[in-house]
Amino acid sequence: MEYFLSLLSGGVSGAVLVWLSKNWISERLKQSIGHEYSRKLEQHKHEYSQELERHRSELNVQLERARHYNQVSQLRTSLFFDHQRNAFAAIIKKTVEVNDKWTEGYDPQEGLYSSVPRDEYHELVSLFHEHQLFLDDECLVFMTVLMDAYTDSYPCYDGVETHNNDNSEVFGLVEYIIPRMASIFRAKIGVGDNSAHL
Repeated sequence: MEYFLSLLSGGVSGAVLVWLSKNWISERLKQSIGHEYSRKLEQHKHEYSQELERHRSELNVQLERARHYNQVSQLRTSLFFDHQRNAFAAIIKKTVEVNDKWTEGYDPQEGLYSSVPRDEYHELVSLFHEHQLFLDDECLVFMTVLMDAYTDSYPCYDGVETHNNDNSEVFGLVEYIIPRMASIFRAKIGVGDNSAHL
């Protein structure tokens, strides 16, 4: 019986020992896994923080590029606008000078048989070529029509003799074109929005 009791007490002691070992190992495993998760979580937080900082840095670089591009674009627009405004003013002024010189000897009773003065016309053409880069398609159309009208005023040679025509009609066309051209120039620089010129 003693043997049985010692066996029983040894078995109980062994069972208690196994149970305690099991709990101790289980607790150690939980702590080890918890520690591993905490370490990985900290590592992921650190990597995420670095990634976020890298994205922030890239975003700042992109914002700085966009800011620089915007400043350059505004400067270009401002310079273009200033030159365009000066070009429009110079072209209108020269056109008025050409017309004034052309009509100096005009007599409504006799008509206008003189042609556009060549020097003034060539100055206008030269001015047009100087500023042509700053004229869009609509402006170029008006300038082309105006210069075609001016060249229509020159005498024509039919192979036998030179004919001077009454240029009153050509002058009327030029007088019709100029205010519309001025209107489109004003619209281009934002002074007016009259679309009647089209």
